[in-house]
Amino acid sequence: MTYAPWWGQFELQPGMMSNWEIGPLRLCMMREEKQWRLGWTTQGDPLSEARNLQQGLPAADMPEDLKQVRFGAGTSDNHFEIRLALGDRPFVAKPEMPLRILPGESVTLFVTTPVVVGIRLHDMKFPDMEIPVIRASDTWFGRDNTEGELCYASRTWAYMDIEQFAFWPHRAITAVIIRNRASTSLPLERIKLPIPNLSLYVDGDGRLRTSGLLLKRDDENDRAHARLLEGGVGDGDWTHVAGPRLKLKNRWLEAFSEIF
Repeated sequence: MTYAPWWGQFELQPGMMSNWEIGPLRLCMMREEKQWRLGWTTQGDPLSEARNLQQGLPAADMPEDLKQVRFGAGTSDNHFEIRLALGDRPFVAKPEMPLRILPGESVTLFVTTPVVVGIRLHDMKFPDMEIPVIRASDTWFGRDNTEGELCYASRTWAYMDIEQFAFWPHRAITAVIIRNRASTSLPLERIKLPIPNLSLYVDGDGRLRTSGLLLKRDDENDRAHARLLEGGVGDGDWTHVAGPRLKLKNRWLEAFSEIF
């Protein structure tokens, strides 16, 4: 089944409002004569599959449980845009159970991470504000307490079969290809995904996807490289949704031991 995007450009005449229910996110946009009013909450089920959009409703009082903000706008421009982006920190995920990759073997893991919703009014280049669909938990990833990086913890496992994931409209799937060319097994207990360096796409089925990652290890260099695979990993045409928050000088990332 193909799903229409729930993001993009929209129009609201004064006195009208639109509502979204996307996963745990409930968002309401209202157009008034001299202002916009935005309300939202992300207190729903983090793994909800909700995907509902109601457009052009008569304006009504926003529910009291929504956080609210107003934007002064006295012009006749009644357009706004919902933009999607990936998170602003790396995410750390774990396999469903500890995994050892045998010498000479390759595996592909799939991980999902939540997106961020940006609200853009008029012709502003950047969103006026961003709303993380999920407030992810903090976690530390590094050799010790002094050497490492503050990351987000993924709420879902890293699976070897993409079909094990539900069809979440608020989470993007990252494919990670791991090639162990060394003469010893590669233990994998956690993996850090460089989410701010990845691009966001939507595939032909309507799933949100990201740039892929290719991780390689061999006997000569245990700190082998990780390479970005733009355009994703999979069959069919993917449509570009958003670029990376942080662009790399090239597609090679940090050392292997800093990702595993």
